[in-house]
Amino acid sequence: PQFRRVRRAVMDGTERAALELDAPVGGGLNGNFLIDPSALDGALHGLVALTSDEEIARGGNLLPVHVDALRVV
Repeated sequence: PQFRRVRRAVMDGTERAALELDAPVGGGLNGNFLIDPSALDGALHGLVALTSDEEIARGGNLLPVHVDALRVV
């Protein structure tokens, strides 16, 4: 449950996804993290939303190797 943070995903064509995340369970960070690990995990779910049906049908793994832009609001 702690890593189930995505409340809503909105697609902007095939290149951008905007995600709305729920607040963290327990009220906040534990440890010295620059970004809350559960928020980062939730944000990376946007990659799955951007993956085409053809890419999914081919199988394989999704591994983010580059993020062009990340905006935290």
